[in-house]
Amino acid sequence: MRNFCLGSALICVMLLGFSPTLGAQNTCRAADSHSQHFIRVMQAMMAPEHGPIRTSFALPLVSPSQIVLETDPVVCARAGEALDSLGRTWDPNAPVLPPDTIALYVIRVGTSYAVIDLESQNDNDADFIFYFGPTWNHTGVGVSQ
Repeated sequence: MRNFCLGSALICVMLLGFSPTLGAQNTCRAADSHSQHFIRVMQAMMAPEHGPIRTSFALPLVSPSQIVLETDPVVCARAGEALDSLGRTWDPNAPVLPPDTIALYVIRVGTSYAVIDLESQNDNDADFIFYFGPTWNHTGVGVSQ
């Protein structure tokens, strides 16, 4: 990642805040108080008054039962690949790193996904939430405290 940073300072600053590596993740985090928090964040986005923010991340309007913590390691590995692809989108010549074993929270929101890496390093108390559509197309980045 540091080689990538030499060419694109602004993107580098953003990525350094989001993830310590650009390697694909391959494990799911188990349910805990953090996952419950992120699920509540997603559920709150379904309220009518939060429609504009939900729409900005291209999240479908779903019932609370359709917002679940993903436990399938194949889906979590795909989530890691999707995060990795963000760096390659901005710098196609960025080195491809081997898969990482850092576990991710992957929350399925209907047919879309919210991906959180709690081990990302940033200088604030917020956690970055990366949003992806049904085909793992990146649809936005939000924060949660």
